[in-house]
Amino acid sequence: MTIPKESPLWPGLSGPGDDEIVCVERFDSRPVNNGRDPSITLHFSLWRSDDESRIAGKLEDTAPALFDGLDADSYTLDPQGGGVWLAHVNYKIRNQSAESFDTTGGTVHVTQSFGTNRFGTLAPDFQGAIGVSDDRVDGVDITIPAYKFSETHFIPRIFVNTSYRNTLFQMTGKVNNATFKNFAPGEVLFLGSTGQRRGREDFEITYNFAASPNIASIVFTPSITVLNKQGWDYMWLYYDDQVDSVAHRIVRRPRGAYVERVYERADFILLGLGA
Repeated sequence: MTIPKESPLWPGLSGPGDDEIVCVERFDSRPVNNGRDPSITLHFSLWRSDDESRIAGKLEDTAPALFDGLDADSYTLDPQGGGVWLAHVNYKIRNQSAESFDTTGGTVHVTQSFGTNRFGTLAPDFQGAIGVSDDRVDGVDITIPAYKFSETHFIPRIFVNTSYRNTLFQMTGKVNNATFKNFAPGEVLFLGSTGQRRGREDFEITYNFAASPNIASIVFTPSITVLNKQGWDYMWLYYDDQVDSVAHRIVRRPRGAYVERVYERADFILLGLGA
């Protein structure tokens, strides 16, 4: 028999949304098995329905498809009566998961060098500016370190729900705000994911990332030093006309450097791949 909503035994008192099923993780959740086949179990309490299909749907919307690097494998529902349920979601390593990486580098356009050799007694000093003409600094394209990596997981169909797909969508184009896969905050960009359903049982999902190193300090000129540039922040230099007292002419030189935060930060734990 369902407990009447006016009863003090019904979790959550009267008010809007009383018919909405509630699902919360229990205090005794997350027992860990660190053996040869590691596993974690998340325990949940659900209430406000005797309908098993509705309870299962709420659990699927709440439990993550991936947790601490492990894939959701199965779950059980244990009815307690009165519209209250206990649920147990099991996570383990699935043998079909795979990883790949690519360190072939990337290209970036730079307008400033880290050192210059000048030849000619009257050659103007542009203080590291590259390709200077009377009204602009052309710069040059160079190859820089670039690290791309991906992980592929096979996830039970029931966990690849609308909520989780929306999380993947919203996280695309975000940068990590905490340590992720041994990379420091600010170094990893989530490039998005691709997924396809395999038969009736699961989805094959590939998660794609790119990494760019943080830089503690960059010295461009004696008066311009950039500190703590995070990997995916955009840096540019401002140039203006200054007097070269040796060459006796007006030249283009760097006046200042700017670091722009162009990507939002996010907690990559929401991807379910662990830290």
